[in-house]
Amino acid sequence: MGTLHLRHLSDLAVLNSIETGNLLALLRPYSSYFESRGVLLSEAKFAIAEQTLLDPLGVELGQDDLTVNRPGIAEVLHTPDENTPPELVDALYLIDEMATSDGMERLLQADDGNDPLDFGEEPTPADVAVRFFLGKPRLLERKHAEQFIPERRSFETFLSRVVQSVQVEIDSVVLERIEGVLSSWFVARKKGAFVRVVPHIRGEQTWFLVRHGDACRREGALCANLGHSVFYRPERCDIVIYDSAMSELRINAGTKGEKDLYRLVFGLRLLGDQDYFLKTAQKYTLEPLRDGPDSLACNDIHGLMWVKLTEIAWSWGGSPEHIESHKGDDVLSLLASQGKQIPRTRIVRGRFQFSSAGSRATRSATIQLPAVARYTRDSDGQLIDEFLRRRGFLLERPGNLHEKEQPALASA
Repeated sequence: MGTLHLRHLSDLAVLNSIETGNLLALLRPYSSYFESRGVLLSEAKFAIAEQTLLDPLGVELGQDDLTVNRPGIAEVLHTPDENTPPELVDALYLIDEMATSDGMERLLQADDGNDPLDFGEEPTPADVAVRFFLGKPRLLERKHAEQFIPERRSFETFLSRVVQSVQVEIDSVVLERIEGVLSSWFVARKKGAFVRVVPHIRGEQTWFLVRHGDACRREGALCANLGHSVFYRPERCDIVIYDSAMSELRINAGTKGEKDLYRLVFGLRLLGDQDYFLKTAQKYTLEPLRDGPDSLACNDIHGLMWVKLTEIAWSWGGSPEHIESHKGDDVLSLLASQGKQIPRTRIVRGRFQFSSAGSRATRSATIQLPAVARYTRDSDGQLIDEFLRRRGFLLERPGNLHEKEQPALASA
């Protein structure tokens, strides 16, 4: 199960803001778990049928007739244990992340199509998030993904064997097949069976948020000044980007094995070939830096004021590999003033600082050979991409690339 470190729902004030019917509809499937923790969800027995609350005699009850043990619920949510239902964890995680004013605005804007949800006259952010989970859980997942995705900055690129723009169709069947293969892989590595893949379209790019479990943890915790342990499975969120215009896959993930897994699975399920994206291919080069400060010229790029190199690293080989790095406010100008040159060895990393017109803040980008880039891909990111292309740091793609055969991928 995922970790249940809730920022909002474990706060009694936020829990109190959720309308009683919504709260009970959310938690009722897990009433036996709450009872095992010594918490009755309400003092009145209830059933929910077509949004109607009934007492044991079948007499309709108003929400005010139910006494919900919200302090007890908050304590249970604040102190999860190994018996916390994974489905409850998943639900509360999504709701908690979207139970903010910004999350509420995103959800309400998304609910302007057919069959809109009924939120009442004065819903709270937590109320809106709960209603979305109960009524439109997939839409809640998608809006959560849109909110989460921009935080990632570091991506490793896997180039396609053939340079061509291929649009892909993504439906529930494709997503279920991807989730099935990923789930089997994570189970074999003791990280749990839960996998959820949520797509988000951005022009010619499709961003996939991949939610999955990690190895279980047991940590010490305090409750009422008494020590006890909390056992849980942390959740990880990886990002896979298919760029049809660039004909490449960009991945942000925790391990090398996970990156290779995504490369194979998304190639197979989106484009019908597990080897569609190559395991090793070079996207960037740092050789232009040997030309000194001239390699950072940006007068021909509208919107960029100046570019500086703040770090450079090169390899002297060996096993383990010996890397020598140099940092400074303007490394190339410093080397030039000292009459020094970059040694004739392999440059493996460069960190650039950019100043753009109309912005008081500078941006940075780190290029790690052969194919890793770390920077945000917003409007300034487009300027950085243009700079890298024009100055020769972004390699031109040949028509076709080749690589040795990879082991076959088991399908699910």
